[in-house]
Amino acid sequence: PERATPYVEQSLALAEALYLPEVLSQSLNTKGALAANAGRMNEARILLEGALEIALDHDLHGAATRAYNNLAWALEMQDRFPEMIALIDRAIAHARRVGDRGWEVAFLASMLYTHYRSGEWDEALAVAHRVADDVTVHRQLTVLDAVYVYAGRGELEHARAWWERFTTALNPAEDPQTIAASRALEAHLLRAEGSTRVRR
Repeated sequence: PERATPYVEQSLALAEALYLPEVLSQSLNTKGALAANAGRMNEARILLEGALEIALDHDLHGAATRAYNNLAWALEMQDRFPEMIALIDRAIAHARRVGDRGWEVAFLASMLYTHYRSGEWDEALAVAHRVADDVTVHRQLTVLDAVYVYAGRGELEHARAWWERFTTALNPAEDPQTIAASRALEAHLLRAEGSTRVRR
């Protein structure tokens, strides 16, 4: 973050001076993500809302989908689940309007954990099964959150089957965040099974 910040500030200055909406939106987005990672969630949300507004005003699909995604994450981090779900509904409508099925599925899948955290377990599993056949490899970690629901209900065979189905193509070595998230989820499953050892 310390190395990135000067570049982000430079890009913001250039975007303002040269009127470059996409650069401005993307730079605000990055600055918002940096603020979120520093724990400044209100600042992050404001920056990400600005990034999204600029992207939508100028019909910038790539910038808009990134802003929707990061703003949803920021809302989830603040436990603002109803707002997050409302935002994701807008994001799905946007993805459908521009014909981006990949982002449509990704946004649908992102609702799974929010439904789980909100106690809406039937809705969480409905989302999981709706996107299961369409989710891309790099989004499999998202749909794996159904394991939390199955484990919470004591349906451990379903939890284990879901885990094995969506970890076959997952390569956690590619990304430290993927390693942490997948290990935490696996630990949750093992604890529910009463096991202290990873199955190999």
